[in-house]
Amino acid sequence: EGDTEAVELLLAAGASVTAADKQDWTPLRLAAALGKTAAVEALLAAGACQESVTAAHAHGHTLLHEAAAGGEAAAVEALLAAGASVAATDTAGRTPLHAWPTTAPYGAVA
Repeated sequence: EGDTEAVELLLAAGASVTAADKQDWTPLRLAAALGKTAAVEALLAAGACQESVTAAHAHGHTLLHEAAAGGEAAAVEALLAAGASVAATDTAGRTPLHAWPTTAPYGAVA
C-alpha cells in the first residue's frame, strides 16, 4: 500500500507517532478510522503508545470505535492485539460493535 510506504518514510525521517492536530487526530487515529491496517500496524510497531490505543476522543470514541466504524476487520484485530477494549463505551453508551456498519459483509465480525 502506498499509505504504508509513506508512513514508513515519515517514521524513518523522525516523524512523531504521537503528534496530534487541533482536533486530537493522531496518525494512528487517522489510520484506524480509514481502515488502513498496514499503517496501523506500522505505527504500533513504531511505538504508538498504549494510551493512544485506549484513550477516548470526541464523544468518547476510542480508536476501536473509529476502526469499527470503517468496517475494516483487520484494523480492528490489530487494535485488539494492541490492547484496545471491546467494552469501551462512548458518551452515548455505545461500544465499538455498535459502530460497525450494518453494510459490512456477512461474517466480517466473528
